[in-house]
Amino acid sequence: MEATAVSLRGWVGGYLKPFDRAMPAGLRDELVLLQHERLRALLPLMCLAVVLTCVAATLALNGDLPWWQQFTPPAILVTACAFLFFRWYQGGPQVSVRKARLRLDRSPWIAGGLGLVAGLWSVSAFTETEQYYCIVAPVFVTLSVLMAANCLASAPQAATAAVIAAFVPITVKMLMFDNLGIRCIAVMMIVMGAMQLHLVYSKFEETIRTVRLGRELKALADTDPLTGLQNRRAFDARLSEHLADGGPVSVAMIDLDGFKPANDRYGHAAGDAVLVEVGRRLHQIFPDAPSIARIGGDEFAILFARPGGDAEADAIRAVIGLPFTVDKAVITISAGVGLAQEPSDGDSVHALMRAADRALYADKRGRKKARAA
Repeated sequence: MEATAVSLRGWVGGYLKPFDRAMPAGLRDELVLLQHERLRALLPLMCLAVVLTCVAATLALNGDLPWWQQFTPPAILVTACAFLFFRWYQGGPQVSVRKARLRLDRSPWIAGGLGLVAGLWSVSAFTETEQYYCIVAPVFVTLSVLMAANCLASAPQAATAAVIAAFVPITVKMLMFDNLGIRCIAVMMIVMGAMQLHLVYSKFEETIRTVRLGRELKALADTDPLTGLQNRRAFDARLSEHLADGGPVSVAMIDLDGFKPANDRYGHAAGDAVLVEVGRRLHQIFPDAPSIARIGGDEFAILFARPGGDAEADAIRAVIGLPFTVDKAVITISAGVGLAQEPSDGDSVHALMRAADRALYADKRGRKKARAA
């Protein structure tokens, strides 16, 4: 008995695991949008399956039920499907995370309500029709609900609500019937519903793993493996986004002076440690910068969502000019800084980066002349 209880807890826990709210917000938002996209793609097929089942069941039960029992439930189901179809297809496929989440939160209530209508209709038909013809309604409901659950695979809670609401009324009624064959069919319906839900949740867990893997691959593609900063590709993409959004944007390009001699003298491990520390210091003085990236061997870039000027350049030079202690060795380097602002220096990624690069080397030449003088 105890082993059975543990097994049951593990089985239920496996179904609850996909709804773990501890997952990162970005991952959760991406998952919500993917769920919405897949559900929207399969919604026409689900509505068509429900409508065809309603038509077929109504024709099959013609004359065996009072008119209100025969036509009211299918009318409710067909009307609801038509409403959902036109509602979800208003405004195109692109929706906000908030709207997608709202629709997904509502989907279990809608699916459960429609499933309950189908289940009660099946109970009514099972009760009113002839003894050897009574199984027709449960068969139609089973087929329709299993097809709907397949279409709701991206919204497991909605699939669960639909299956439970539709199957519970009719299976309870059939289990109470005095015919052993009918009771066996009810048991098989329960087994089929459980298996279908197991498949739905397994597929949903695969979806979560796919989203996680996609984010990990994107992070690898956008991250400098040594410093953990963004790379040039990610920096350009973030700069492009900020330019598209409008508002003040400025870019600082940084080149380390004296890094190569220190790297040759103390070794690559020490040089790597300096680069990592440079990234940490830049994050420390500009924690709100939208992007800090290593864009080359000893070159860095910072994106500011505001105008940048001498204060930012002086802060960068000061923090990089502080000594680096690596394995008891004290390494001192300096930095050249070039700043570019939108729109005065350009209004595109290429133009701004080129302007910042020119300003960087003008700064390096100026400081070299000052040292020579």
